[in-house]
Amino acid sequence: MICLTALNPIKKIIKYPNRLTSAGKSIDRGTKEKLAQLKNDGCIVLPDAIQPERLALIQQIYLKELEGKCHFETPCLGQNLISAEKHRHLIDRHFLCSRKELEENKLTFSLKPGDTYTETIARYNPSTVKVYVSQMQELINDWLNEDVLKIVEAYMGVKPYLEEAYIRRNYPARFKVMNHFWHRDVNQPDYILKAFIFLSDCSIENGPHEFILGSVNSGLFPGGDYFPDSEIDAAYPPGSQNRLRSVVKAGTIILEDTTGLHRAMVPERGYRDLGYAVFVPRPFYAMRHKPLYTISRTAFEQLNPYQQQFVPSENIG
Repeated sequence: MICLTALNPIKKIIKYPNRLTSAGKSIDRGTKEKLAQLKNDGCIVLPDAIQPERLALIQQIYLKELEGKCHFETPCLGQNLISAEKHRHLIDRHFLCSRKELEENKLTFSLKPGDTYTETIARYNPSTVKVYVSQMQELINDWLNEDVLKIVEAYMGVKPYLEEAYIRRNYPARFKVMNHFWHRDVNQPDYILKAFIFLSDCSIENGPHEFILGSVNSGLFPGGDYFPDSEIDAAYPPGSQNRLRSVVKAGTIILEDTTGLHRAMVPERGYRDLGYAVFVPRPFYAMRHKPLYTISRTAFEQLNPYQQQFVPSENIG
């Protein structure tokens, strides 16, 4: 199959002249096999990508930031603030709206000095909380996993940048929000690859990610819309070999071209901790924008020269 997201070689040369790479020609056999699978399926699973001792340290640092300090992004949508009747106009739109609109509808909350994690979660019942790697600088090396970078670079034929770096915790929720519905990511014109870094065991009960294998090469269900389960189920019935659910152990990394069909399932109980490393290329003429994460000069200098090439200069503070 020909990947529908593949970029015309001439266009690639014009847009990314300073970031072109021939990495795909020099990778080892095992990496070539993973690359071939990624091009065909749009997704690869890398079990035990993070060794147990390192995983334990990552979890410790993250839990201290989230549960110990109650540090996560706000304003945050609170499920306990949603009324099925009053907010029907937003529910029907999958909460696809600006943060300002959520705030105007009094559906968000912020943290006050002295707020604790347990009390805040119980009071507002957020479906998702987000902690940026900027708050956990020592983790940037894990978000720039060299084995993952080699596959990403070879897949694109362009050396991209780590555009986003964060961890999400997903909880059970009465109301589905955007990424809980089937969709394709269309916010990048050429390429987007996401490395999902599993920091907790993921089962059917605590909300696995789900991806339709081969959908990057399919014109079915074009991007820009959210699709009801019934439509996807008709084309790819539950239990189909095309439906990959991330029922995996902590320490697994799943690399995915999210222009393919995917969704985050809602946990039935417990929660799911999932790290996100988002890789996109930038055209040479792209304007700099406010970075979505920052790392210190010290943290940057602790990366090796290969990893450093994937960090935008404006993200180094």
